[in-house]
Amino acid sequence: MNTMKKTLSLLLVCLAICLTQLAVVQAREHGERYQLTQVLALSRHGVRAPLYGKDSFAVRSTPHKWLAWSAQPGELTVKGGAAETLMGQYFRLWLEDEGLLPHNYLPAAGEVRVYANSFQRTIATARFFTAGMMPLGNIEVERHLAIDEADPVFMPGAPDFTPALEKQTLKEVESVGGIQQFGANLQEDCNITSEVLDFGRSVEGRGQGSINASDISLNLDKGLKIEGALRNLHRSADALVLQYYEEPNDKKAAFGHEIGLQEWLAIGRVAYCTLDFLYTTPTYDAVYAHGLLSTMQQELANDQRKFTFLCGHDINLATVLPALGVEDYVLEGSLAPRTPLSGKLVICVWQGEDGEYADLRLVYPGLEQLRHLEPLSLEQPPQVKRLKLKGLTANGDGLYRLQDLQERFAAAIAVKARYQ
Repeated sequence: MNTMKKTLSLLLVCLAICLTQLAVVQAREHGERYQLTQVLALSRHGVRAPLYGKDSFAVRSTPHKWLAWSAQPGELTVKGGAAETLMGQYFRLWLEDEGLLPHNYLPAAGEVRVYANSFQRTIATARFFTAGMMPLGNIEVERHLAIDEADPVFMPGAPDFTPALEKQTLKEVESVGGIQQFGANLQEDCNITSEVLDFGRSVEGRGQGSINASDISLNLDKGLKIEGALRNLHRSADALVLQYYEEPNDKKAAFGHEIGLQEWLAIGRVAYCTLDFLYTTPTYDAVYAHGLLSTMQQELANDQRKFTFLCGHDINLATVLPALGVEDYVLEGSLAPRTPLSGKLVICVWQGEDGEYADLRLVYPGLEQLRHLEPLSLEQPPQVKRLKLKGLTANGDGLYRLQDLQERFAAAIAVKARYQ
């Protein structure tokens, strides 16, 4: 009888082990059909302090006092750093679960590249992220210039508007209704933003209830720039969005106003209007993002590389995605319609039985996850938005042939030669 009990106990233990192993396999995104072999992440930096100065439009546009920030203008805040560490820890759990990285991964030479623009907020974001993802890896953040000098891979400066580029850009703008219509579509959002700011009681507002969102124009002299009242208000809205993420008390974040999520989303649309406009100009975007697209293509073709982390800005997401022909999308759980704070464009490379495949996704912390620094895990993951590519057909698992994606990169990179 004792022997039978021992045998039964042993069988139960074996069954438990088998079920555990099966659960691990089933937790993988594609089971055994594909093996994850490489990941490239193009990241926007985390929560920063606003860029305004003491006499900026943002200060003059409200009678209220802005939050006392935990960092200097434009630099990553304390919360921004903590949130990036949480994102890094999630990536560690995810990539271990997929079998790309072992536990307590110590990368060999050439397996990992972490490269950031030479600003405090981008370098710090990369450091906090890698501290969470590879805490024992002693990862060095690559930068090419002195602190606060713009790396042309991430910030190449305004491209020259040749007659061909100007003609094509204006054609694309007109295809979506033109710049005045773009502004007019944001009038109600501007009214809400102005009300939260108490714009009419500010030095800048001088009794006005709101700004005229149709007071907007394009300036092609130094890149593709929006000018006018809407551009001014977007700076104040940007500071409001950052204040919302930093200040956990909803009423304080809104300068004493009691507003809900829909009003915050409206403020977000104003804050990111200049970036969202870039989704209407894919040709200009491809020219602007030429260096970054080339870097990404080279990383994906590097057989040694397991993980690449490129840390830049919202404009990098806002130009790379349209340049690659990503279908338009709107994000949930973010005040930014398309370029979320701490958001990462993640390209996963998968080895299948019949070749290599890839998919694209945006991974970013949701509103409450970011505001309250909620821990992230496989059970409580960040937001994930799957991206589709115009003109390419995915297989039944939602994956594109890697060769097709590389050809899409090559086509986007070639745009600059045609228009410059």
